[in-house]
Amino acid sequence: MSKLDHHSSSRSWQVSVQVIERFLKSSPKLDELLSGGARHLPEGQVARVHFLSYGVVRHLGRLKALIAEVARRPPKRMCQALLLVTIWEWLQSDDILKPKVVHHAVERAKALLGEPESAFVNAVLRQLPKAVAREPDSRKSLPALARINSHPEWLLRRYGQRYGQRATAKWSQWNQRIPKIYCHILGDPTGLPEELIPTDWPGFYRVSGNLRNAAGNLLRDGRAYIQDPSTRLGPSLISGERVRSILDLCAAPGGKSIHLLKCLEASGGLLVSVDLPGPRFDRMKMNLARYGVEGVRKRQIPADVLQLKGKDLPLEQFDCVYLDVPCSNSGVFQRRPDAKYRMGQDSLTRLIALQEKLIGAAARFVGPEGRLIYSTCSIDFEENAGVVSRFLDRHGDRFREVGRIISLPWESGHDGCGAFALQRLNPHVSQNA
Repeated sequence: MSKLDHHSSSRSWQVSVQVIERFLKSSPKLDELLSGGARHLPEGQVARVHFLSYGVVRHLGRLKALIAEVARRPPKRMCQALLLVTIWEWLQSDDILKPKVVHHAVERAKALLGEPESAFVNAVLRQLPKAVAREPDSRKSLPALARINSHPEWLLRRYGQRYGQRATAKWSQWNQRIPKIYCHILGDPTGLPEELIPTDWPGFYRVSGNLRNAAGNLLRDGRAYIQDPSTRLGPSLISGERVRSILDLCAAPGGKSIHLLKCLEASGGLLVSVDLPGPRFDRMKMNLARYGVEGVRKRQIPADVLQLKGKDLPLEQFDCVYLDVPCSNSGVFQRRPDAKYRMGQDSLTRLIALQEKLIGAAARFVGPEGRLIYSTCSIDFEENAGVVSRFLDRHGDRFREVGRIISLPWESGHDGCGAFALQRLNPHVSQNA
């Protein structure tokens, strides 16, 4: 049976078409579209909108290719959105439901688009089974892999050169899976609901079933946070160090700050979280209001990291500065499938230039023998080791690398990321001693 509910005429189907139509118009962030478009729907219908919308965006390249193969002309945007949602729903349905999916789409097209467009939709969908049967084998070529796994060809070529074709295929296949939801338990894990399944990563539990049933009370009480296990890796590079103050830069919406609280000395510790003012900053303040460690002070400061000065902060230098930079999100395409369509080669180059500016700005606030943690949720070499290497080329007389962690999702089993620990050198101590 289909994974979807069978009320194809429900409001959730129409909302999904509207969400995809808006996404095709300007490729905004999908989660922002969904938070606006589905906020008034009942919980079950919201889940269906998420399933349909994320499914379409995750498989957008393949779905567009199927339409192009059988359509006699390019569809208008609303018609294209209707076709994309329908084809995704059709692919996820069993043979009994497939005709019902097609019938519903044709009837809705009559109401939304008129008779001519309805006939066009019908013609495209009737040819769909043959088009699927003719799809290329993704193992045969890079263009075939790009089509079937819905990734930009230039991006697969870039990662193929770094990791090899087999690993790149595994990465693109990983990104096409529906992501698991994980809950990070803060404090005592006893008495957890049975919907929280233990994992190989201490403190992290996989959510089975309804999130509200599994962790609603824990989230409200500040005992849990929805977070992927990869988020533990960067803060682990602080472990074992004597840390009384941490500056968390690019901190919103606050997940890393929550991890960093546990890295501080409980007596007199200080965590300062900085990000641009706006909705994400407001969300960070709300998140951090629910979480805390007794004896640790928290401050949130709305500011641009590149404009930040010591006078804006309660301290001019910190034991640790944590910088989680804006990145391509290539380690979390499974969770954010829309990100792979917003990134091009030119925009990636500009993003790397921004990362280099940010790490230079962050370094100013690292105290003597303190640590600078540079992290991304990308697996791109240039965004990770490349940025750090070029930073050390300029500042190798003041910093040295003391640790790094790279998570490749097809190997780690969770989101991908990069994290590097750089220690500020004490100018009064010989480094050759």
